[in-house]
Amino acid sequence: MKRLLGLGILGLSLLLLSITVGCSTSTENNQTVNLKGLSAERVLDQYLSNFNFVGVTEKLAMSTKQKELSCGFKLEDIKVDEEYWKQRKSLNDELIATCIELRNEVELDFCGGAVSILKYWENMTRNITVLSKKQSEENSDTIKIEISYESEFTLYDNTSMNTYNVTFILKKDANSIWKVCDYVDEFGRLGSGIPDYLNARKLELENSLKKEKEILKQLKSYLLTFQQTSAAIGSVIPSERIIGKYLYYYDNDSTKYVVGIIYYFKGEFLTDDYLQIMSDSSELFKETFSLNPSIYQVQTIVKEKYADEYGNSQEKYLARTLMDRDTYNKINWEEFKSSNLDKVAQVSFYGNSLYKSLSELRDNLQGWRDFSMGEIPTLWEMPILEETPTIENAPANLCDDAKIQCNQYEDCEVYNMLKAQGMCT
Repeated sequence: MKRLLGLGILGLSLLLLSITVGCSTSTENNQTVNLKGLSAERVLDQYLSNFNFVGVTEKLAMSTKQKELSCGFKLEDIKVDEEYWKQRKSLNDELIATCIELRNEVELDFCGGAVSILKYWENMTRNITVLSKKQSEENSDTIKIEISYESEFTLYDNTSMNTYNVTFILKKDANSIWKVCDYVDEFGRLGSGIPDYLNARKLELENSLKKEKEILKQLKSYLLTFQQTSAAIGSVIPSERIIGKYLYYYDNDSTKYVVGIIYYFKGEFLTDDYLQIMSDSSELFKETFSLNPSIYQVQTIVKEKYADEYGNSQEKYLARTLMDRDTYNKINWEEFKSSNLDKVAQVSFYGNSLYKSLSELRDNLQGWRDFSMGEIPTLWEMPILEETPTIENAPANLCDDAKIQCNQYEDCEVYNMLKAQGMCT
């Protein structure tokens, strides 16, 4: 069946990691420290040690500890960063869960390698090596400490190394505890002095999540629609007769779905095959279109099992039907008769049907009546109505569909079966 929603590798910016300045190696990451009485340099060491982490979960834990060591502008900066990582973790978890659910429901590796990529975030690492540290200014309640450090960051098995030079500004709070409150970057810019810095950064981080949020929205919409249509199809066609169900976008438009089903035909006693197929299709159209306004088109392919001249089980295509939403909306389904389906929708039938033969005979008679100004022609003037022929070749659209399916999506089951039956070249 047609594959859809080509989900590419999720490209996620590492910029936010270079915006958060400073870090230092330490063995005290997971220890609670009484800050009262600690020197400014010792507090800064604690603050920097929390820039080392493995995975998003630990990154959030380190942010909580950093907030205890911060004040003023730097505290607000950390809050913006923390909110981003909370959203990132929640989004990643939802994407992974949805991709796995899709794989189980649709039986396709729907997201490709995206799940593995997303899981890399729980294994990302950042390690800091302090190259130099120097106190540059001090008074009773403010100290500036210059730090040169090397940052090693690893994600997706790619490692980047960068060196930064930052001056941290520490101040005493109301309890005379030193806190990291601001910084001066390597370009001499005071963090709190950059116009609208926090709002701009928050917007930048939110924008970096937009692509994944949109992908998640599409995946959830697809999953829900697939589940709904599967239930609707199952209410009309028993599961043991269903060969396959598929759902894809119409003309690559993610707001329009095409629903399809391939199933085995089972005739009813004393019911014409052609009428039975139109009855089944009418029910499928009615049940499926009513589920979701985004369903733009519904199509069915009907196959039939039979025994060949040697008694071996074979399969052949029996019918194909198709309806779009515009047609569905025009029909008064309370009064609609399924025997009229071929007058309002596409119905291709490749088998034998007495009803269809009689309908064609009636149409021929009507045509002669119109041509002869109302006079019914004598028997020998009427065209000989041949028996409904057996279709040796499938209609071009079915062959073309199968060939495109094979070439573009590497799903050649239908095309190969058509060729094996001599129905397509």
